[in-house]
Amino acid sequence: MQQDDLRIKTKLAKALNSEYTYKIFADYLEITANAFYNWLQGYYNLSRDKANKLNDIVVDLIDY
Repeated sequence: MQQDDLRIKTKLAKALNSEYTYKIFADYLEITANAFYNWLQGYYNLSRDKANKLNDIVVDLIDY
């Protein structure tokens, strides 16, 4: 899975589900909100495990 694709899916999932915040995603991944925002900006990539975990939830949110 490409990190840039995951970033796009994450932004789409948030746009479609306004009750979810990026802080909720960060808490789910057990990282700080600041680290999550930095990841969204492309400053670094998530580990494979965290990326897979995030992908699972955003796909569910998009398909919902």
